[in-house]
Amino acid sequence: MKYCEFCLDKSLEREKSEILILGIPFEGSVNSRGGSSAGPEAIREASDCIESYSPFFEKDLADLKIYDDGNIMVKGKGKQALEAAAGAVWKRISKGVKPVFLGGDHSISYAAVKALVSKGHEFELLHLDAHTDSQDEFSGDSWSYASWVRRSREFFHGNIYQLGVRTGTKEDLEYASKAHKLFLAPQFVEGLRWVSEKTKGKNLYVSIDIDVMDPSLAPGTSNPVYGGLNADQIQALFYALKKTNVIGMDLVEVAPNLDPSGRTAILAAEIIRDGILAWWG
Repeated sequence: MKYCEFCLDKSLEREKSEILILGIPFEGSVNSRGGSSAGPEAIREASDCIESYSPFFEKDLADLKIYDDGNIMVKGKGKQALEAAAGAVWKRISKGVKPVFLGGDHSISYAAVKALVSKGHEFELLHLDAHTDSQDEFSGDSWSYASWVRRSREFFHGNIYQLGVRTGTKEDLEYASKAHKLFLAPQFVEGLRWVSEKTKGKNLYVSIDIDVMDPSLAPGTSNPVYGGLNADQIQALFYALKKTNVIGMDLVEVAPNLDPSGRTAILAAEIIRDGILAWWG
């Protein structure tokens, strides 16, 4: 495993870290365009290609205590695998540390959220994605990347905000519009303003599927959908949540085999860097 260049102080001990990078290279039931299990390593490699300093936030990763805790390897599929992943995450994260999870398919977010809830954290959830991931089942599987939000509702009772959505079945879009605060992609500005006001001073977990971005920027993902976010919009996200207490984040669905150029993983690394600097720098 290659340790990411987000962690510039190689002598830092895990117990003294303030931000924890943790890969979950899990891929359950997906469509024919798989490959997200290689996402964590691709993002780590791509972190070599970007600067640690952000001119937008005038902050540097070198000034932060970041530790790469490697990967959580999960065998099997479905509920048993995701519950095992949640248990493994629970053991790795300690009080006060900000976790950054590298996926893997989007079902790993179920494990991350479950672990944080089990630790006693109270928070709301911001989900950025081209899809609602709220299908009751996908190809006969109730625990796939298309259903993780629906399954999380079985234990997570906080507010869920969804931004960037631009496709889905009629049933899962109807469910999401009732169970969550759903903003379709053309409503991004309105939705971001709403979320920033509603979460000001509150705890928030941020889950980002790379397919929320326009596929011209991030082609290396299993379900690209035209009409996604651009660079200015993702930058606006970082600024909008500066008065919110972001307690953790994940970035998922980078499939390097679907992008020979490597730009999807580089974009993912840049998003992670800027999220860390904007919210915890």
